[in-house]
Amino acid sequence: MKDLNSLIQAAHQMVNSVQQNTLDLDEAHQITALMEFNHIDIAKMVGYESYVTKKREEHYPENREVNKRNHELEQKASLKPLDGLKEQLNQLSGVVSEWWKTDGFHCVNDFRFYSSGCAGMTFCFMLKYRYSTRKLPMAERFNKKVYVDKIKNDGYEIEDIEGYGLEVLDTPNNRSLLRSLLISRFPSIRINSFRNQVVGKNDDTYILTGIDATIFDLTDIPQYKQGTNPL
Repeated sequence: MKDLNSLIQAAHQMVNSVQQNTLDLDEAHQITALMEFNHIDIAKMVGYESYVTKKREEHYPENREVNKRNHELEQKASLKPLDGLKEQLNQLSGVVSEWWKTDGFHCVNDFRFYSSGCAGMTFCFMLKYRYSTRKLPMAERFNKKVYVDKIKNDGYEIEDIEGYGLEVLDTPNNRSLLRSLLISRFPSIRINSFRNQVVGKNDDTYILTGIDATIFDLTDIPQYKQGTNPL
């Protein structure tokens, strides 16, 4: 029912915009992308294999296990139905931000939707907020040593730099791990660029400050159950 209601609401909003002669190209593409997002799940629900559904399955066979896990999380999530286009877009961006906060490095900035129906964002690195910020409840803070050990055990190269705190170093190894992490979660993602900054007393250490990326298939962003961080 949730997918049907969302589809009806998106279609209703497009009809209203057309009747009022206020529908521009960007809005039309965004509404169409969201309608497709809901249509694929509805088609699966009733056992109809649409052309779009078939092509999506053929295009990402290596990620079916990842998609299965995401679908299980979606079934467990208990989120309220969305009321309209703005709420749907906000929820999609919120799902990405929550995932990066728990399984990545805390902060996503500059989330944007394009007229083609894809989404762009910048994944940022704010490690110290996972263990030291006073804004987080005590239950959500991590012991610094435990947090550092967890990151290093995952293979990342990090360094505690004077005046900056914990930072992710800009190394080929870290770039490879981050690329794999993002693709495993969002199969259609394209990494546009890595942002870095030189720090240290002798300006000889490069750290990562952001990853500019684009998710081309919004159906890669299912509902995400909070609190799945393995830490």
